[in-house]
Amino acid sequence: MNFKTFDLNLLRVLDALLATRSTTLAGQRLALSQPAVSAALARLRHALGDPLFIRQGRQLVPSDYATSLQAPLRSLLEQTESMLAGQPDFDPGASTDCLTLSGSDFYAELLMPRLARHLSRLAPGMRVQLVDLVPDNYVQSVGESGVDMAILPATETPDWVEQQRLHGSHFLTVARADHPEIAKAGHAPGEVLPLDLFCGLQHALFSPEGKLHGLGDAALARIGRAAGQHDVASVFRCAERRVAKRPDRPHPASTGRKRRATPWPFALPSADPGWPGRNHSRLAQTRQQRAGPSLAA
Repeated sequence: MNFKTFDLNLLRVLDALLATRSTTLAGQRLALSQPAVSAALARLRHALGDPLFIRQGRQLVPSDYATSLQAPLRSLLEQTESMLAGQPDFDPGASTDCLTLSGSDFYAELLMPRLARHLSRLAPGMRVQLVDLVPDNYVQSVGESGVDMAILPATETPDWVEQQRLHGSHFLTVARADHPEIAKAGHAPGEVLPLDLFCGLQHALFSPEGKLHGLGDAALARIGRAAGQHDVASVFRCAERRVAKRPDRPHPASTGRKRRATPWPFALPSADPGWPGRNHSRLAQTRQQRAGPSLAA
């Protein structure tokens, strides 16, 4: 068979004949006349070098070769139809998808309750879970760990990642309302801490990985300064004489506690989290090129 000159439309005729065993019924299925189907069958026999069907009474009986083609041909045509049809419209009410978000525990309080209420009305069959963010490699967490979207500060990402700004937030210094050093300095609640006082205080750092330096330390280093000794916590807390950094949104651990919160005394990149999510079409192309992975902010 010369595939270069083979008319692929004949495959639809062969599929219909295999399903109906009748040139008349195959023609009805394809909106063709019975003579047109008979002519197409003659072309198929010539191209494939096989009789394909033998007439027995009023029915066409497929040859062994034609029978062997039936299942793979039907699969090929279904795949082709699906490919050309494109993605179906998303119906949230009928969806049973599972969406995995990655972010800090901050969003367990800020986002998840409202999101759950919203989905219960619009997409009751969907399931959403929030998993811990992996700060050192946001892209890898989305590309290889089953994470669909990550909530993180604005950052540069590969072109297979789509980003959308979620909200704006600035960092605050939080401390006990009766912090002795701050009270001794005569600092009023809400005022910016003097930089020397801020750097001289002991700090509590929230770090799930147990690291001793964070975003604030990097910002201080850029102006030639450093913060005081850090205590590293796996959960957010600000105890005894420590001060800490957090975004200026409510945090579950701060509810009902007496604390003072003030703006930072030096420039710090704003926490403008976004949804870095997978660009599925570009991601698929990237994976084909390098057998690798996909993000959100």
